[in-house]
Amino acid sequence: MNMKNVIYYFTGTGNSLAVAKKIAAALGECELVPIASLRDTPAIAPDAERVGIVCPVYFLGLPLMVAEFAGPVRPFKRRVYLCRGHLWEAAANQRSGSLTG
Repeated sequence: MNMKNVIYYFTGTGNSLAVAKKIAAALGECELVPIASLRDTPAIAPDAERVGIVCPVYFLGLPLMVAEFAGPVRPFKRRVYLCRGHLWEAAANQRSGSLTG
């Protein structure tokens, strides 16, 4: 079943999962996919209108698993959003419309 939205997430402590769940609830019609579950997948080609990636910031950059995940991801139909950092940043982005475009 194709979802309107898909959010791939990586979480070490559960904070990024909490953010991903809040964004998914706000968007509706959203599938949450843990990046760790796709570690050995050669190519990822989501069939969704909007694709998001939620992850923490490690030393001002992406966690290695997220960076490796982003490499084989095929181009998306529409938009890709990357949410890194704190919950308040995600909430601010959502209120400004940058997550619902």
